[in-house]
Amino acid sequence: MMRRRTFCPTPEEWLELRSAARSRDLSLRSRARALCAHGSGETYRQVCSEFGIAKQTLGNWIQRFGEQGIAGLRDRKWARRKPVLRQQVAAHLPDLLHQTPRQFGIERSHWTVGSVQQGLAEEWGVEASLETIRLALHSLGQCWKRAKRTITSPDPDYEVKKGQWISS
Repeated sequence: MMRRRTFCPTPEEWLELRSAARSRDLSLRSRARALCAHGSGETYRQVCSEFGIAKQTLGNWIQRFGEQGIAGLRDRKWARRKPVLRQQVAAHLPDLLHQTPRQFGIERSHWTVGSVQQGLAEEWGVEASLETIRLALHSLGQCWKRAKRTITSPDPDYEVKKGQWISS
């Protein structure tokens, strides 16, 4: 069983938490209130149920508060990658997709996202994730779907025969 982090705030920390619990920042206010509830004696289960969060999330908040104080409860600014890679991929996709994979040394008759990834890496040295390729396709107004398998026949009466077979 996973050991839960104990949370016993000092009087100074209580003041900080109570102040943050009245903050205009909704996420900070909610996190501070959750920690106040847990510090007041509510169990992990009770706090998580009341605030609609996972036990791991509460544990993370407790740890971050212990390490960084109120600053640890604020929303973090994630370093986002610039869309340069997606733009590079989007620039090369039309050239790549208007040819067969075999022309790039890939033993396939149709493109898959994985083979597009391989083709971009081998031909232009662009290392992109599958999701980046999907997003680049989306930015070009395309979406990747699997081909539907259909059975056809050159027989001119095929549709009539198929209808008779399905109805019987």
